[in-house]
Amino acid sequence: MGRRKKNNSKAKAKKLARKAEVAQTAQWTAAVRRAAAAEDIFALMPAFRKYQTPDGREIELTFHDVSEMDSDEVGWAFGLLKANMEAMYVESGWGWDDDQKLSEMTAEGMKYVIATDVGSGERLGYAEFMYTIEKPLGVALYVYEIQLAPDARRAGLGRRLMQVMELAAAMLSVPNVLLTVFTANVDALAFYTALKYQPNTEVEGAAPTWNEHLQIHEDPAWHLKILQALLLVRALLALRPQYPQSSK
Repeated sequence: MGRRKKNNSKAKAKKLARKAEVAQTAQWTAAVRRAAAAEDIFALMPAFRKYQTPDGREIELTFHDVSEMDSDEVGWAFGLLKANMEAMYVESGWGWDDDQKLSEMTAEGMKYVIATDVGSGERLGYAEFMYTIEKPLGVALYVYEIQLAPDARRAGLGRRLMQVMELAAAMLSVPNVLLTVFTANVDALAFYTALKYQPNTEVEGAAPTWNEHLQIHEDPAWHLKILQALLLVRALLALRPQYPQSSK
């Protein structure tokens, strides 16, 4: 009788835990849908549509859902990523496949912030991101890419795009911003570390990969920033007119 009662207690505990897990996932899913439904994140933060580089170039940032982007915009974004990152993907052991990468870039729910030089009309770079559930963290904004044209680097634009990513999370009550970095990409690691991103090995899927170049199994560098959403938003809104223009 004692054993049966103990087994029943365990079964009941498992059932309750499963019920709680289902409820949590439903809550996270609803939060992701709400965030993903935002038609234009700059409607929430209009002051961040414009950015002026230290050399005086005026940059306009525009929000795009991938479903509304034309083939020219997608082709440009893919070409910039390929030019900047293909060699590093190959050397890392992850490999590079045009079709696979393009499929990822055009997946349902993918969003972009594109930076354009107002004077010349030249596209200078972009942030690619998606609202997701990242267990065990919960709801997160996952930054797939921050890519800049060579002549747009070292002008603070990368930092501004990351500021926009954090605001795009915080404004919509998404508490986490997550990204991955190649461990060989020391400049990017230094950049994200300066922005207070921390390594995180608990994210589901953060498993070692084979580095063909180094002939070793290597942990991907998953970096996370947990936002104090309401406090962050209030602080940024209060400081918005004086928000700093970075030179990085």
